[in-house]
Amino acid sequence: MEHHSHPGHVVVHRHSAGDGEVTLTVSGEVNINNAHHVRSEISNVLGESRTQQLIVDLAHLGYIDSTGVTALITGFNLAQKRCVPFGIANPRGPVLRVLTVLGLTEALTASP
Repeated sequence: MEHHSHPGHVVVHRHSAGDGEVTLTVSGEVNINNAHHVRSEISNVLGESRTQQLIVDLAHLGYIDSTGVTALITGFNLAQKRCVPFGIANPRGPVLRVLTVLGLTEALTASP
């Protein structure tokens, strides 16, 4: 498992399964100061030919602002262009509220 820590209190853990499924677990807070790091991590995973699916697990994410939401949407759009299934998992609390208010919860949620 790779571990990347960035300024602004966001931590991204990467877990790659043997079948090409990659999970990025995002913890802490995603805001204007660090959303570009999350966007870069998503883009890097989607740029790898062995990636067959990307799940962004938000279970440990306590806060997300509009730049963080934009990073998720950008990742979703890039995944669609590359024909790679993409989804978020486990949004909770304030993060779930933001995504629900914006009408993105269903669109971005990974299918079981």
